[in-house]
Amino acid sequence: MTHGVSGSTGDGINGYGETALQRPTYSNLGDVSQGIYVVGDGSASIGYELQSNSTDNNVLITRFSTNLAYVRFNGGFKTGSNTDGTGLYISTLTGSTSGNVKLFKNTSTTLIDTTTNDNDYFAHNNWIFLGGAGGYSPRTVNFVLYSTYLTDVQVSTLSTIINTFQTSLGRNIY
Repeated sequence: MTHGVSGSTGDGINGYGETALQRPTYSNLGDVSQGIYVVGDGSASIGYELQSNSTDNNVLITRFSTNLAYVRFNGGFKTGSNTDGTGLYISTLTGSTSGNVKLFKNTSTTLIDTTTNDNDYFAHNNWIFLGGAGGYSPRTVNFVLYSTYLTDVQVSTLSTIINTFQTSLGRNIY
Protein backbone atom coordinates (compact mmCIF):
# COMPACT_ATOMS: atom_id res chain seq x y z
CA MET A 1 0.00 0.00 0.00
CA THR A 2 1.20 3.49 -0.76
CA HIS A 3 0.07 6.79 0.71
CA GLY A 4 0.16 10.23 -0.87
CA VAL A 5 -1.75 13.49 -1.27
CA SER A 6 -4.44 11.65 -3.27
CA GLY A 7 -5.03 9.04 -0.57
CA SER A 8 -4.06 5.43 0.05
CA THR A 9 -3.60 3.07 -2.89
CA GLY A 10 -3.70 -0.71 -2.73
CA ASP A 11 -1.41 -2.84 -4.86
CA GLY A 12 -4.14 -5.26 -5.96
CA ILE A 13 -2.07 -8.19 -4.72
CA ASN A 14 -1.81 -8.26 -0.94
CA GLY A 15 -1.72 -4.73 0.46
CA TYR A 16 -4.42 -3.50 2.78
CA GLY A 17 -4.95 -0.91 5.49
CA GLU A 18 -6.11 -1.77 8.96
CA THR A 19 -8.06 0.92 10.77
CA ALA A 20 -7.75 -0.56 14.29
CA LEU A 21 -11.37 0.53 14.71
CA GLN A 22 -13.05 -1.87 17.12
CA ARG A 23 -16.76 -2.62 17.30
CA PRO A 24 -18.42 -0.97 20.27
CA THR A 25 -20.47 -3.35 22.39
CA TYR A 26 -23.71 -1.63 21.37
CA SER A 27 -23.15 -1.72 17.60
CA ASN A 28 -24.81 -5.08 17.03
CA LEU A 29 -28.19 -3.52 17.84
CA GLY A 30 -28.66 -2.54 14.18
CA ASP A 31 -28.65 0.72 12.29
CA VAL A 32 -25.16 1.17 10.84
CA SER A 33 -23.53 2.87 7.85
CA GLN A 34 -20.16 2.60 6.14
CA GLY A 35 -18.70 4.49 3.23
CA ILE A 36 -15.67 5.07 1.07
CA TYR A 37 -14.56 7.64 -1.52
CA VAL A 38 -12.69 5.82 -4.28
CA VAL A 39 -10.61 7.32 -7.09
CA GLY A 40 -8.40 5.75 -9.74
CA ASP A 41 -8.77 2.52 -11.72
CA GLY A 42 -12.55 2.41 -11.78
CA SER A 43 -12.53 -0.53 -14.18
CA ALA A 44 -10.37 -2.83 -12.00
CA SER A 45 -12.08 -6.18 -11.76
CA ILE A 46 -10.96 -7.29 -8.32
CA GLY A 47 -10.86 -6.03 -4.82
CA TYR A 48 -12.73 -5.49 -1.62
CA GLU A 49 -12.73 -1.83 -0.69
CA LEU A 50 -13.98 -2.37 2.89
CA GLN A 51 -14.25 -5.48 5.02
CA SER A 52 -14.42 -6.22 8.71
CA ASN A 53 -11.70 -8.54 9.91
CA SER A 54 -14.07 -10.68 11.92
CA THR A 55 -16.73 -13.32 11.91
CA ASP A 56 -19.31 -10.62 11.11
CA ASN A 57 -17.72 -10.16 7.70
CA ASN A 58 -19.22 -6.84 6.64
CA VAL A 59 -18.15 -5.96 3.10
CA LEU A 60 -18.35 -3.11 0.57
CA ILE A 61 -17.08 -3.72 -2.96
CA THR A 62 -17.47 -0.84 -5.43
CA ARG A 63 -17.00 -2.96 -8.56
CA PHE A 64 -16.13 -6.60 -9.05
CA SER A 65 -15.45 -8.53 -12.28
CA THR A 66 -19.15 -8.93 -13.06
CA ASN A 67 -19.81 -5.15 -13.20
CA LEU A 68 -21.60 -5.38 -9.87
CA ALA A 69 -21.22 -3.49 -6.62
CA TYR A 70 -21.63 -5.61 -3.49
CA VAL A 71 -22.56 -4.88 0.10
CA ARG A 72 -22.94 -7.25 3.02
CA PHE A 73 -23.69 -6.80 6.69
CA ASN A 74 -22.99 -10.36 7.92
CA GLY A 75 -25.70 -11.94 5.76
CA GLY A 76 -25.66 -12.71 2.05
CA PHE A 77 -24.28 -10.28 -0.52
CA LYS A 78 -26.61 -7.67 -2.01
CA THR A 79 -25.66 -6.58 -5.52
CA GLY A 80 -26.29 -3.70 -7.90
CA SER A 81 -25.09 -2.98 -11.43
CA ASN A 82 -22.00 -0.76 -11.50
CA THR A 83 -19.45 -0.50 -14.32
CA ASP A 84 -17.19 2.14 -12.69
CA GLY A 85 -15.74 1.52 -9.21
CA THR A 86 -14.90 5.15 -8.49
CA GLY A 87 -16.97 7.68 -6.57
CA LEU A 88 -18.44 8.01 -3.10
CA TYR A 89 -20.20 4.88 -1.85
CA ILE A 90 -22.25 4.80 1.34
CA SER A 91 -23.99 1.63 2.45
CA THR A 92 -26.62 1.65 5.16
CA LEU A 93 -28.44 -0.95 7.20
CA THR A 94 -31.45 -0.27 9.36
CA GLY A 95 -33.30 -2.91 11.31
CA SER A 96 -32.77 -5.25 14.18
CA THR A 97 -32.63 -8.75 12.65
CA SER A 98 -33.62 -8.48 8.99
CA GLY A 99 -32.82 -4.98 7.92
CA ASN A 100 -33.16 -2.78 4.91
CA VAL A 101 -29.81 -2.57 3.08
CA LYS A 102 -29.01 0.28 0.68
CA LEU A 103 -25.92 1.32 -1.27
CA PHE A 104 -25.69 4.87 -2.58
CA LYS A 105 -23.22 6.19 -5.14
CA ASN A 106 -22.32 9.87 -5.63
CA THR A 107 -24.93 11.60 -3.52
CA SER A 108 -28.18 9.98 -4.51
CA THR A 109 -27.96 7.12 -7.00
CA THR A 110 -29.17 4.01 -5.23
CA LEU A 111 -27.34 0.96 -6.55
CA ILE A 112 -28.87 -1.44 -4.04
CA ASP A 113 -32.17 -1.19 -2.19
CA THR A 114 -33.45 -4.37 -0.61
CA THR A 115 -35.35 -5.51 2.43
CA THR A 116 -34.31 -9.14 2.18
CA ASN A 117 -32.90 -10.70 5.32
CA ASP A 118 -29.54 -9.50 6.52
CA ASN A 119 -28.08 -9.35 9.98
CA ASP A 120 -27.12 -6.16 11.69
CA TYR A 121 -23.65 -6.61 13.10
CA PHE A 122 -20.99 -3.97 12.75
CA ALA A 123 -17.68 -5.80 13.32
CA HIS A 124 -16.06 -7.85 16.03
CA ASN A 125 -12.53 -6.91 15.11
CA ASN A 126 -10.66 -4.32 13.09
CA TRP A 127 -12.05 -2.86 9.89
CA ILE A 128 -9.70 -2.99 6.95
CA PHE A 129 -9.78 -1.18 3.63
CA LEU A 130 -8.42 -1.95 0.18
CA GLY A 131 -8.33 -5.62 0.96
CA GLY A 132 -10.27 -8.62 2.08
CA ALA A 133 -10.80 -12.32 1.72
CA GLY A 134 -11.97 -11.99 -1.87
CA GLY A 135 -9.15 -9.83 -3.19
CA TYR A 136 -7.14 -6.68 -2.67
CA SER A 137 -8.21 -3.50 -4.37
CA PRO A 138 -5.80 -1.54 -6.60
CA ARG A 139 -7.89 1.61 -6.23
CA THR A 140 -7.05 4.79 -4.32
CA VAL A 141 -9.15 5.67 -1.30
CA ASN A 142 -9.23 9.19 0.08
CA PHE A 143 -12.08 9.07 2.59
CA VAL A 144 -13.53 6.31 4.78
CA LEU A 145 -16.47 6.54 7.16
CA TYR A 146 -18.24 4.36 9.71
CA SER A 147 -21.26 5.57 11.64
CA THR A 148 -24.63 4.74 13.03
CA TYR A 149 -27.43 4.51 10.47
CA LEU A 150 -27.77 7.45 8.06
CA THR A 151 -31.15 8.23 6.50
CA ASP A 152 -31.44 8.84 2.75
CA VAL A 153 -31.51 12.61 3.38
CA GLN A 154 -28.44 12.39 5.65
CA VAL A 155 -26.59 10.35 3.02
CA SER A 156 -27.32 13.02 0.42
CA THR A 157 -26.24 15.85 2.74
CA LEU A 158 -23.06 14.05 3.82
CA SER A 159 -22.24 13.20 0.20
CA THR A 160 -22.43 16.87 -0.74
CA ILE A 161 -20.21 17.84 2.21
CA ILE A 162 -17.61 15.18 1.36
CA ASN A 163 -17.55 16.11 -2.34
CA THR A 164 -17.19 19.80 -1.45
CA PHE A 165 -14.24 18.87 0.76
CA GLN A 166 -12.70 16.72 -1.99
CA THR A 167 -13.20 19.60 -4.45
CA SER A 168 -11.38 21.99 -2.11
CA LEU A 169 -8.43 19.57 -2.19
CA GLY A 170 -8.59 19.26 -5.99
CA ARG A 171 -9.40 15.55 -5.95
CA ASN A 172 -13.15 15.27 -6.48
CA ILE A 173 -14.41 12.95 -9.20
CA TYR A 174 -18.09 13.81 -9.52
